[in-house]
Amino acid sequence: MKTETSILKPRSEVNERICTNHPERIVMMECTTCEGVPVCLTCISTSHKGHMFLEIDGVADGASWTMIFKNAPVYMDNYNGTCSHRIDQLKELKEQNEKLSVLAISDIHRQGELMKREVDETCAHLVLQCKSIRTTNQTLLQESEDKLQETMSDIKAIITKSQTAFSSGMKTGSKQLRGRLKLEIDRPFDRLPDLQAQSFSPSQRSSESMSAEHFIGSIQSKVWVLEDSSVVDSTNHFLGNMIPILRATELYNVKVMATFRFSVDREIESVFPGFDGRSWMVCASSTEARLVDHAGEFDPRRSITLDKYIYINDLITTADKTKTLVCCSDQSIRQVHHSNGHCDVMFRTRHYATSLCESRDAGCILVSHYHDGMLVKYNQSGRALRTIDHDCEGKRLFHSPTSVRVNTTNGDVAVIESSCPRHVVVIDRNLQVLCRFGGYEFPTSYAEKKTGGSFVPSDICFDKHDNIVIADSGNKALILTDRHGSSTRILTTCALEPRRVGVEPTGQVWTGYQDGTVKIFRYKIPKRSAKEDS
Repeated sequence: MKTETSILKPRSEVNERICTNHPERIVMMECTTCEGVPVCLTCISTSHKGHMFLEIDGVADGASWTMIFKNAPVYMDNYNGTCSHRIDQLKELKEQNEKLSVLAISDIHRQGELMKREVDETCAHLVLQCKSIRTTNQTLLQESEDKLQETMSDIKAIITKSQTAFSSGMKTGSKQLRGRLKLEIDRPFDRLPDLQAQSFSPSQRSSESMSAEHFIGSIQSKVWVLEDSSVVDSTNHFLGNMIPILRATELYNVKVMATFRFSVDREIESVFPGFDGRSWMVCASSTEARLVDHAGEFDPRRSITLDKYIYINDLITTADKTKTLVCCSDQSIRQVHHSNGHCDVMFRTRHYATSLCESRDAGCILVSHYHDGMLVKYNQSGRALRTIDHDCEGKRLFHSPTSVRVNTTNGDVAVIESSCPRHVVVIDRNLQVLCRFGGYEFPTSYAEKKTGGSFVPSDICFDKHDNIVIADSGNKALILTDRHGSSTRILTTCALEPRRVGVEPTGQVWTGYQDGTVKIFRYKIPKRSAKEDS
């Protein structure tokens, strides 16, 4: 069916007339489908259905309005009825909307009350968790504090008794008081307790989390380690592993082979016998090293001279005698050209180094880093191959290692630990601690001339029997102990403090003292004891 369409056409083009088919009707349009036949509204709705028309300007408007006014009452009744019906519908919708709103609000309040109660319960539970963790932590900390206060009170009481006894001249019980005081002072501190670190973790509020706990969040708790189990206070964290202090024996087969004055009023910083009958000697805060013989003579052409303000901390000569390596204060490791004494920088360490030695692994060196509490094994290009700071059980080995020496025969490593109390740590190739040697008692034959000062190891080295030679500056003695620290012998004592020590392949011991004096000793261990030590 074609759609009826009207296009406005000026009235001047069509004569106004009465419809020929319906005299009571005015011609309103022309039927374009029927080639311009004038038609009225009745014609359009009867014989010209679906045709196309042209509206006659002015006629249609007047007729339309005439018809509208004529039928206005009917139109008004129909319109009023429709409006009334729609108004009734709107009223019903308003009532329905009111009911739905009241119901929804009621549901919201009811759900809110339920959730509020659940949220309050959840929040109260989370708060109880926090308070419980806080109470547990406070209890542990208070127990540690009470124990420390008790220890301090015990020490104060012992000191007070000692002072009273000393002022009154009483000697009875003084030995017991000293023993108790030493026991209390040397007793290691307990490790600080592990606490619980608490934090609140808010929920991401996902639509799948319906419970209040998931909606609000939860308390996260993890272990709060205050102190590493392998590192307690630097003054005593190794005391628990110290071997008992035993009485030393005097080694009688000791002979002084040579004595000379290498420097005037300057202590010896480093001694390392590197060539047959000669040893490298370095004074404290010196940029020079000299290769001297038993008479103290040296060849200037074989000396080492560094740049100004670059001091020598330590030096060694490799076992094959082909290289001399120098540990310098500018964090460099240098190699010496024996022909002219010039040093080339092999590499630089990331941290300050105080000592070095040849590793048991060919071509590698072991360096002690004092401030970092570790030993590092480097290859000759400076690549760090291994860091040694914990033993085979994961316990910390060092806090402040100042000097290191390696026994290339069996792989033992001896290190001077300078944290209080100063001691010597001996470990095997598997990082098993063989001993922590913290001192000794003088034999009774020394009672008149030695009271037994504090043990202060200043240098160490291994002899050909795999024993450890220790320069003890505190007691002004040179001692010898086995790898387990169970057998200690006194090589010699002196009025001067021994600073550095080194052993020739032949077994002779070079010792440098605080005033620049150098002594060379030779000793012989009884055969039975030598077997035990080896």
